[in-house]
Amino acid sequence: MAELPTVRIGVIGDPGVGKTSLITATATETFSDNPPPVLPDTRLPAQCTPEGVPLRIIDTSSKPEDRAAVEDKIRSCDVIVLLFTLDKPDSFRRIDSYWLPELRRLRVKAPVTLVLAKTDLIQNEQVLHELKTDKVDPCMARNRQIETCVDCSASKLSHVGEVFYTAMKAVIYPSAPLFEAAGSSGVGQIKPAAINALHRVFMLCDKDKDGALSNKELNVFQTKCFSAPLQPEEIVGIKKVVSEKVPNGISHKGLTMDGFIFLNALFIERGRLETTWAILRRFGYGNNLRLNSSETAAARLSPSPDQVAELTTDARKFLLQRFKDADQDRDQLLSPDEQHQLWSTAPESPWQAPPYSGVLVETAQRGFLTREGFIAMWAYMAATDHMAAVENLLYLGYEGSITSIVQLSKGRRQELAARSNPKAPSRAFLKCLVFGGEGSGKSTLLGGLVGMPSHNASSRGSQSNSGPQSAVARIDTSGASSSSHRENSKAIHLAEPGQTWLQLREVSMNGAESLLTSPTCSEQLAGFDVAAFMFDCSRPQSFQEARVLLEAVATASGNSMPCLLVASKDDLGMNPDLERDCGQACVALNLPLPISVSMQLGEGRSVYQELVNAAQRPNGAIPETRSLKAAQQYRRAMRHAMLWTGVGACTVLAGYVLYRSLSSRPEADARS
Repeated sequence: MAELPTVRIGVIGDPGVGKTSLITATATETFSDNPPPVLPDTRLPAQCTPEGVPLRIIDTSSKPEDRAAVEDKIRSCDVIVLLFTLDKPDSFRRIDSYWLPELRRLRVKAPVTLVLAKTDLIQNEQVLHELKTDKVDPCMARNRQIETCVDCSASKLSHVGEVFYTAMKAVIYPSAPLFEAAGSSGVGQIKPAAINALHRVFMLCDKDKDGALSNKELNVFQTKCFSAPLQPEEIVGIKKVVSEKVPNGISHKGLTMDGFIFLNALFIERGRLETTWAILRRFGYGNNLRLNSSETAAARLSPSPDQVAELTTDARKFLLQRFKDADQDRDQLLSPDEQHQLWSTAPESPWQAPPYSGVLVETAQRGFLTREGFIAMWAYMAATDHMAAVENLLYLGYEGSITSIVQLSKGRRQELAARSNPKAPSRAFLKCLVFGGEGSGKSTLLGGLVGMPSHNASSRGSQSNSGPQSAVARIDTSGASSSSHRENSKAIHLAEPGQTWLQLREVSMNGAESLLTSPTCSEQLAGFDVAAFMFDCSRPQSFQEARVLLEAVATASGNSMPCLLVASKDDLGMNPDLERDCGQACVALNLPLPISVSMQLGEGRSVYQELVNAAQRPNGAIPETRSLKAAQQYRRAMRHAMLWTGVGACTVLAGYVLYRSLSSRPEADARS
């Protein structure tokens, strides 16, 4: 286990319960009849604890005038030791009535170890047993902050070291993330997050993927976690215990997942949390049952604004295999139940919450996830938060090199230069902003990318108030979206290089205004490859809004954003006057004519391909805005000025040389 920082243990309780005596007995192994009122902080070095963790034990004063100082000390503690004794009956009652409410008031969330001190005063063991059963156990059930209860006697030096060892374990081996203590039902249970983490451990150890850990696999696991294999008789004993309690915990192949979970639940119930935590930490988990940042640090990238993180071929191959494994009914789709099972080795499904819950990908008619949609969602995750993609691939069981999951694309200038070489790999993920007013057809265009019927897409778009909505799908080499050729999807190798995924992100008029007035507008636009400006071809005002917005966005991008106009609802026909205005505007901006499309007639294919073409070959789609023309005119003027300045300088230089030549002749003649 990695070296841990000092654990700060605060000792609190009513006056006279023995706080100072307990600390003194632990530190000096002696009992003092006249301890001081309060001790300075007591430090126990790492070699004094079985886990090699240094402790700092903080005594607290019971004087009212010291209350503020005591509160500051308590707030800084990692764990609280709360004492009570039988010779002071109020000390137990005040656990519920004062001390725990006081910790809540101070917002102290550190675990609490309850300590019954002065057990040497209890002559009858039956009394001690009844006290724990009738009073202490119900108190712990009412207050989940209490981790455990320990009894000790400082005067007899009985269990004094165990008090602080138990408190320390509550910090480095906490029970709260792993186990739900017994409530009113009287039955405790292992928490779902702990089950998911242990499920992943089991999956990684089940090398032959037969759903059971063989004796060989058990020994590899045991050696990895505890540096020693199991003896044959130990394996027999484990299997006997499991088979007696869990009928399906043992199969003819070995220890099953249910048996593995049962064993860890047994460790936890018996107070051997260090065993389960040793397993979890060996597989990279922290106290929050998520992978430590150190597990994924090597995969961190630093993309520039014109780069994007993309899944590698190895990562896509792994994901396709996980899709196949999760597809239990072999229908090439993932139902909600199959998706739940897929994420059973992760803390949660990341796709159930923003930003992923608002992303459209290809699904079947029942809403089940297709292979195309599955890979598209992962491509989106890698492009928007590559560290989340790395972490979640590890949760799904990826065992390759951590640096082989995502890679950075080339910068846009490098990408354009590389296109002169047909063998050079191209950017796999392209981002497009789709601007337009209400009713311009943005939502329908997004839905069409993933094969969603136009009426469903427009309905979903009108109901989406949770922020920007995106759609992601693969564009094949012929220019069709993946949904356009779903019948051929089995022939498509999604793991092969050379695939292109297109993201469309919808931007409303209000969203466009916020973007253009943002101080980081240019940086935000730099993260996208192309922009589409939609207008309703039956409404001239819609076109004027799109044109104004196009010029504003192009200017804000530094005149580097390729832009296309898209005329929606082409089935309604375009007004001749609007058609003339469109032509004049495109000539003025040096842009191609608007792409006419009717999603009702299924004509989205050409739009998506044109967007990809514009992103990959932007020179023909950069609008010649007023600012760009002014910049070009300025550069031309500067070139002309420099040219004439150069000509003038050359003329002056030539005249000077001629003058020197002529003036030197009389002198030469005179000398001769």
